Amino acid sequence: MKIELRKDNCVFTSRFKREFNKLEFNDQKNIRSKLNEIFKNPEKALIKKLTNYNLAKYRLRIGHFRLLFLEDRKKKKWVFAACKKRKDLY
Repeated sequence: MKIELRKDNCVFTSRFKREFNKLEFNDQKNIRSKLNEIFKNPEKALIKKLTNYNLAKYRLRIGHFRLLFLEDRKKKKWVFAACKKRKDLY
């Protein structure tokens, strides 16, 4: 299955927003710029499918951070559920 992330098909949960807002400003800026790059050129995304993880089905790697997301098939959207540093996630 090909995952195509675009601005119009991504939704961010309140949990994701809360975790994102707790990050340092430079980290937020870096994640925003990388997401915008991925929205423009989805082939650059470092996405892997997760196994045995309840919160999400996929993860997007941006530096030391992992953005966890899953698919909402009814709405045809990608729901971003969490934004954490790798060391805090696994």
